[in-house]
Amino acid sequence: MQQVAAVAGVACNNSSRIKPAEAARRLEINRSTLKRYLDRYPNLVDERGWVDFDELRQHRLDNPQIADAATAKAPKPAQSEDTAARRGNKHRLEEIRAWEAEREWAKSIGQLVDPMAMVDELAESAVAMRDRFMAPDPVLCERLAGESDPRVIMQLLRDANRVVLDDYAVAMKRIAGGTAADAGV
Repeated sequence: MQQVAAVAGVACNNSSRIKPAEAARRLEINRSTLKRYLDRYPNLVDERGWVDFDELRQHRLDNPQIADAATAKAPKPAQSEDTAARRGNKHRLEEIRAWEAEREWAKSIGQLVDPMAMVDELAESAVAMRDRFMAPDPVLCERLAGESDPRVIMQLLRDANRVVLDDYAVAMKRIAGGTAADAGV
């Protein structure tokens, strides 16, 4: 026996028949996806364009490959290890070429410095500074011996140290390729 339910003054044969938009909402799929599915299976739609929700849900459950195919994206082709390695190598090669071009440019404008030569010059400058601090000027030693005021002694030592450090700054600037004026001396 058929059930008759009044919906907004319209009699319908089955209370589970709903509009496709409502069915799409309940199934949590796009309306366009459901429309394509119903176009493929017109027997699920009645003459008014309504669907039996239970029948539709069961049909989709019985045919999961069809239901999933409508919403599934095409899988990406698998990337082989060779392809991935070539892409990584290509990127690394581009980095190396850029670095070499920058190095050649620096060499052409005289900014490229031999690191070992710089280390040698820095070591020589450090030894010279150490020697100047360890072997103070004999004239300075006599002046310090003749002073009894600690403020004067401190000022004499500061002046002597400043001369040594200024000479060291000039040497560092020369090693770096600048001038004494650039060193602030």
